[in-house]
Amino acid sequence: MSAVLYTNHIDGVLTSGVSSSAGSVVSAVFGVLPVVSGTDYLWIVIDPDASAGTPEIVKVTAHASASTTVTVSRGQQASVARAHLANVRVTSPVTKADLDSFLTGAGDLVDGSVATAKLADSAITTSKIADDAVTQAKVADDAVGMAQLASDVFTYSSGDIKQSIRDVAEAGWLLLNGAAIASASSLYPSLWAVAPASWKSGTTLTLPNMTDRILQGPASGSSAGIGSTNGSNTVTLSTAHMPSHAHTMHHNHPSATTNTDTHNHTMLGNGIPADYVDIPNYAMMRNLAAGSDHYGALGQNRITPTMATDSHSHSLDVPNFTGSTGSSGSGSAFGIEQAALRVNYFIKT
Repeated sequence: MSAVLYTNHIDGVLTSGVSSSAGSVVSAVFGVLPVVSGTDYLWIVIDPDASAGTPEIVKVTAHASASTTVTVSRGQQASVARAHLANVRVTSPVTKADLDSFLTGAGDLVDGSVATAKLADSAITTSKIADDAVTQAKVADDAVGMAQLASDVFTYSSGDIKQSIRDVAEAGWLLLNGAAIASASSLYPSLWAVAPASWKSGTTLTLPNMTDRILQGPASGSSAGIGSTNGSNTVTLSTAHMPSHAHTMHHNHPSATTNTDTHNHTMLGNGIPADYVDIPNYAMMRNLAAGSDHYGALGQNRITPTMATDSHSHSLDVPNFTGSTGSSGSGSAFGIEQAALRVNYFIKT
């Protein structure tokens, strides 16, 4: 990464003249300049007094230790490359580009050049730092404490998830509400790089919907299932979910005997048939005088014997009843949610 280099103020003259296209400049004062190599650079102004024309700013791209010669790129910072005579003044000042780099962040700072004491409290906020511009390698251990950080600066990386009672996502965050984001690969390249493949379709990123969900670790302690959703807030039991069991039933009636009783029997028929001679006291029944309390008249349809039957009883045995009980219940689903505080979930872009 390029760095702008500086030195204490130098002021001298060109050892020899240079053409408008020359790629190197020589001056005795260049020997005190720092070593310039790689993509590092520093600025030189030729003829800052405009003695022979408009001053020219050149970019020193290479300089060996103690050398009086520098390799340059001509006509920098809107100046024009032109020829210069020997003994024309040359300096190494701080230029407008240097100052702009401090204000806009376009230039790099030497390690350790900005200390906590040089920054006002809350001077650096999230909106002033580009996504992923500050990495762990750029921050010394324990160099930044929580009291020195505004909001969530340096706290989260793309793909991190946080909870909040906010309804609207802050800058640099998206609400996990199931939204499909078109062209997400270019809108949020850092998030796109870490998002699971199951969230992607072409260049569209479909975020998971965290409504009625909580966060859960990966399956079986690995990365399996990262970014997937599972589970339910209700469950319906089936017969397969119940322990194996049976309901038995045995209902038994013991044997019983009716009460002993003496009672009359009414017999119906057209007269008294001759084959009823085995009825006890039949002859007496025939010979009862008319008008008595108990009689049986021949030719009538009903005969009411006056004698009581023998005392007797009837035995009965109600059979046992076996079988299964009937079914009950509706099989409705029931909730299995744990007690919780509801919040919104956001993901870092």
